[in-house]
Amino acid sequence: MKKMCPFLSVAIACAGISVASTAAATAESALNGWYAGFGVGYQHLKSNGNAKFRLTGAGSFSSATSDMKESGALGDVHVGYSEAGTSVRDLYYGGKLLIQIPTAHASNKVEFSNAEFENKLKQDVNGSLMAQLGLLAASETAIYATLGVSYGYFTYKHVETGSTVSKWRFGFPFGLGVRKTIDEGVSVSLEGVYTFFNSFTTKDLDSSNVEYIAKASPRTFSATVGISWTF
Repeated sequence: MKKMCPFLSVAIACAGISVASTAAATAESALNGWYAGFGVGYQHLKSNGNAKFRLTGAGSFSSATSDMKESGALGDVHVGYSEAGTSVRDLYYGGKLLIQIPTAHASNKVEFSNAEFENKLKQDVNGSLMAQLGLLAASETAIYATLGVSYGYFTYKHVETGSTVSKWRFGFPFGLGVRKTIDEGVSVSLEGVYTFFNSFTTKDLDSSNVEYIAKASPRTFSATVGISWTF
């Protein structure tokens, strides 16, 4: 058997090392594989709605708008999976499950012709399943669009009667994000997400002499910075 050309042997060996190195780098990249982490940031909570009031046993209801908004801090824990190429404009895609704990408490005062009432709305917890699709802006930096489905737990309080109503509601989030590797297996991200939730109507914010019904249409905007580790 003829001996293989030394130059060909070296070329094949180098190609093998290159392929192995690329595969190892991809496997170790913070943008490839399973990851978990946490995030902190800002949430703006608002609701456009209305309210109806009457004294118990009286005639028709009086109506008024009941809009409210407030901002607060936000924390999350998340786990996800993503895949990315190695060159600029390569595809980046993945998905993420996250649990958020917001602190914003929106409130307002609803004025009727013969009464004034204070309402409060807060989101106690929110869970989201998000898909991500984008491109690499640099070898280890991805820019992506994100959308999915949320399930949030809201509490609506009528201060004067002391009554509260709590509801789970589906939401539909969408937004933009950037994710960047900062160390082997470690990435940071910045996301801005808007979510609109299904509206709900309270039916039992009553006292012995007041009948009060309110409608809430929660909307949120969140901006978060996260850190994640691949595993």
